[in-house]
Amino acid sequence: MSSKVTDTSRKKRVTKRSPSKSSGGATDGLKREERRKSKLHVANRGRNRRLNRMLEGGRPSDVVALEARNRANERMISHLTSRLTSCSRKLGTERKYQDCNAIKEEQEVSLSKSKITIRDKRLESRSWSLISEMWTMAKRLETDKNQVVRTADREMMEAKDELEKSRHELEDLDLTIAQYKAEKREEQRDQ
Repeated sequence: MSSKVTDTSRKKRVTKRSPSKSSGGATDGLKREERRKSKLHVANRGRNRRLNRMLEGGRPSDVVALEARNRANERMISHLTSRLTSCSRKLGTERKYQDCNAIKEEQEVSLSKSKITIRDKRLESRSWSLISEMWTMAKRLETDKNQVVRTADREMMEAKDELEKSRHELEDLDLTIAQYKAEKREEQRDQ
C-alpha cells in the first residue's frame, strides 16, 4: 500500500510543478529576470575575488584601481571602435542609397525628357500631316472655286447673250409694232 501512496504523491508533485497555461507568459518573464540577476551576481562575485587576490599580493589599491580603470577604458575603446565601424558601414550604405536615389532621379528626369521629346515629335508629325491636309484642301477649294467661277462666267455670258438676243427681239418687235401702228393709221386715214 505504501507504494501506491508514493506514486500518487509523485503525480501531485508533477502536477504542482507544471505551470498553468493561463499564467505562462508572466512566469517566463520572471524566471528570465531571476536568471539574469543571478548571472550578474556571479560575475560580480568573480570580479571581487580577483580584486581581493590582487590586493593580497601586496599591490597598492591605487595601482589596482588604475589597472581596473585601464581595462574598463580598453573595453570601452573596443566597444566604441566596433560601433564606429558599424556606423561607418551604415554611412557607406546611406551614401550608396543616396547615390542610387540620385541616379534614379536622373533616370526619371531623362525618361520624362525622352517622353516629352517623343510626344513633341508625334505632335510635330501630326501638325505636318494636318498642314499637308489643309494645303490639299486649300488647293482643292481653289480648284473648285475656279471651276465655279468659270461656270458662273460662262452662264453669265450665255445669259448676257440671251438678254442681248431678247433685247434685239424686243427692238424688232417694237419696230414691227410701230410699223403696224403706222400702217393702221394710214389705213384709217385712207378710209
